[in-house]
Amino acid sequence: MIRFLSWLFRGQTAAEQSDDVQWEPAGHRGGRVKNILQDYPEDLQIYVHAEVAGISFRKNDALIFANARNQTIEMEREPGNKHDRNAIAIYGVCHRGRAMIGYVPKEIAAHIARSGMFDLLRPRLARVFMGGENSRDPYLEIQFQILGPKGRKKEFEAAPAKRRKAAAG
Repeated sequence: MIRFLSWLFRGQTAAEQSDDVQWEPAGHRGGRVKNILQDYPEDLQIYVHAEVAGISFRKNDALIFANARNQTIEMEREPGNKHDRNAIAIYGVCHRGRAMIGYVPKEIAAHIARSGMFDLLRPRLARVFMGGENSRDPYLEIQFQILGPKGRKKEFEAAPAKRRKAAAG
């Protein structure tokens, strides 16, 4: 697996490694936002809006990804994760490579597992917000959507209720 290599940037901080991306001012303290939503196939629809969890544990790679160009994200199951058997990692992919930047929030990952629809779902990068860039630890938020087959969202939403009834019956 290719990882973002910090040594390539010769001592620059992640906030200084920007590639002239399309940032817009946001917030009252010098924050900035990059809206990334791209078109998606007509046979898909939005199932979930979420924020990448656990970014603080992968901050350098997440900041490099946020400042890169041609970004997209991928989801990958982690069935061997000792903390959460339903864990789904989020990988940031850009012109600099591919690196893990966080996770699908735990409750959403559990829901996806119960639905049995993981292989039908696609992540869609939505928005990146960065604040306090001049600090040693800038704030970073990466939002995404999970897309699924058009016409099957109700099945996806109903999955936990169906499982509980089956288990209780």
